[in-house]
Amino acid sequence: MCDTIVALGNATSDGSVIFGKNSDREPNEAQVIEYYPRSRRGGHVRCTYITIPDVDETRPVLISRPYWMWGAEIGVNENGVAVGNEAVFTNLPRESDGLIGMDLLRLCLERSRDADEGLRVITSLLEEYGQGGNCSNTQDFRYNNSFIIADPDRAWVLETAGRYWVAEKVQDVRTISNALTIHDDWDLSSRDMSRLGPRSGFDFAGRYTSGLYTSLTGAKKRQLFTQEALEKQKGDIDAVAVRRILRSHSRQPYSPSSGSMEDVCMHAGGLLRPSQSVSSCVSVLHRDLPVHWFTCSSAPCLSLYKPFFTLDGMEELNTSAGDRYDRTSFWWGRERFHRKMLSSYDPQITAEISSIEESLETEVESMRDGVVRGVESPAGLLSLTAKSFDLDSAFTSEARQANTKPISMLYGRFWRKQNESAGIQLM
Repeated sequence: MCDTIVALGNATSDGSVIFGKNSDREPNEAQVIEYYPRSRRGGHVRCTYITIPDVDETRPVLISRPYWMWGAEIGVNENGVAVGNEAVFTNLPRESDGLIGMDLLRLCLERSRDADEGLRVITSLLEEYGQGGNCSNTQDFRYNNSFIIADPDRAWVLETAGRYWVAEKVQDVRTISNALTIHDDWDLSSRDMSRLGPRSGFDFAGRYTSGLYTSLTGAKKRQLFTQEALEKQKGDIDAVAVRRILRSHSRQPYSPSSGSMEDVCMHAGGLLRPSQSVSSCVSVLHRDLPVHWFTCSSAPCLSLYKPFFTLDGMEELNTSAGDRYDRTSFWWGRERFHRKMLSSYDPQITAEISSIEESLETEVESMRDGVVRGVESPAGLLSLTAKSFDLDSAFTSEARQANTKPISMLYGRFWRKQNESAGIQLM
């Protein structure tokens, strides 16, 4: 399960558009952060399940993707187009083959100069190829998708049911989760629905929502929480505020063993809570040189957001991961720390990490300003990204762990199985 949020310039403290997303997936499904420079491909491109005609030239993209699939959960491109997708559960039959939502996201980034074009790219591909295919590498899990597509000037919410879709232009702040939210107030729609027209009384979300699956995700409560959190901070929203929302838990005092599907920062806990936030991103979409903060790890409340840029040379900092623990993989190394913290969770760690982020942010903004004015080399920004990984590793090796707290038998059994499956030794 996931949550995606956006605040336009009329709601932020500095006038920039700010985008954020938590990617919630299976606990052992590592994600990699990858930068792909501009490419002249042409011919065809093999997506996760199907092959489609490619474009002559793809834009540079920075993505966070599950290690086993072609598509991405979160991403941005050189033009400051940022996209996040959500699984949504509809009452339409699932197509067996097609583009999965993560494929649509990556194709959008590779082919779009702005959010308007991004909307056209996704919807045209959706109508031509449909959306279908298994979205899990361990079980049969299929769903439709919703998206937030943003750029430095605007944002769209796009919601789909099979090959049908509706889109709403964002006015100031907007959030989505794992439920359809657009009723009869869309601005654009698929050809099949164009005869109905917006505000015609046709309730898109009401007509196509699968109530049972949607209810189990806790999506409506998460979306209400994130939307209200942004509404309350209109005019003062910045990257810190968005990170705070993405680190939120529904209950205080919080313990991972007593978490719920209502948590935005989700920690897995068994059959009724099978997902965890395995990657997170906050993008400040400046018109010149946007800054993208990725955790490159699970559990935003225990992770350091690191600065990334769509600059050539960033590919040298690409991370790697597979289906089992690998001490050379940043995601897996950070995941071992996360799992050690599950029985000794200390909320003070978030405050300590935020302090490191504040210092990093000061350095990044100073360096970014110099690059934009032409008095600093972009290489300095890449060095700050590398430095952030070093700071993160130093923090996790020195972090104070609170006294171990008792956890329930079922919770402990769930994590023992996860650790055995991934080959993680915590001692």
